[in-house]
Amino acid sequence: MPRYASANAVKVSTPNGIRDSTGALTDATTISLVVHKPDGTPTTGSPYSPVHDSTGMYHVMVPATDVGTVGMYPYVWQGTVGSDAFTSDSANFDVYDPFEPATLSLQDAKQLLNIDPAITTNDAEITRMIATVQAIIEKAIGGPVITRQFTNERVQCGTGYRTLTVRYRPLVSVVSIADVANGVAISLTDIDVDYNAGVIRRKLQLPFPSWGPYYLITYTAGQGTAVPPGIEQAAGLILQDLWETQRGVGAVPAAATDVASLQGFEFTIPNRRAAELLAPFALEAYV
Repeated sequence: MPRYASANAVKVSTPNGIRDSTGALTDATTISLVVHKPDGTPTTGSPYSPVHDSTGMYHVMVPATDVGTVGMYPYVWQGTVGSDAFTSDSANFDVYDPFEPATLSLQDAKQLLNIDPAITTNDAEITRMIATVQAIIEKAIGGPVITRQFTNERVQCGTGYRTLTVRYRPLVSVVSIADVANGVAISLTDIDVDYNAGVIRRKLQLPFPSWGPYYLITYTAGQGTAVPPGIEQAAGLILQDLWETQRGVGAVPAAATDVASLQGFEFTIPNRRAAELLAPFALEAYV
């Protein structure tokens, strides 16, 4: 899926062109582009009238103002060829926040892959891989690389109403805790936090004073405001493996056999060196 920063217009083309019943490229009698927002509603300018590039080939520049919401935008081409109506198969593009924290920048990724910065042909694919690598790493280490806030995460209290364990770690700070049953905020003045384990208790092992057992917790978690060098290096190794494996570099790519499993999870980390670099941050030991 192509990915574009939200501040930019998006070019959508007819990659295979408009074809007649024999499969030959032909100009459409009428043609337009229909684009939907991530919430399923049409974008402001949809349907768009395209620019004619050559026989059977068209494109539309969807304005940046129409794709300002982060998310996936499905689209179809529709129109007529002669008296026959057509609608293309659905396709989509992804719009992302250019300021969202990333484990690797596009510039760094292209340098790792020995791609000239001036060559932009594979930029969308590389940014998608960067997002994939970050998701792999964050699942492996149990939380975000760059510290961010999680709002109103629903947590069930442990035995005796004495522990609350959040989903992401390391826990950096607790912003608020509220009882789901009555909506009342719980005082944070006497909480005792195990930051590495992501466990919140009250001092003296006192129970949380509420109806429970469910609570809404707003908190921050992550490794800090900068990517730790070990995680950055691991991200580069995983990216290289994904890139080379997809392109079949060599008869048997090293990345296809050099993997490490994470105990307790049903996935592997490409490249054992990357797993070793992630080990100090991981929830479980790599084997």
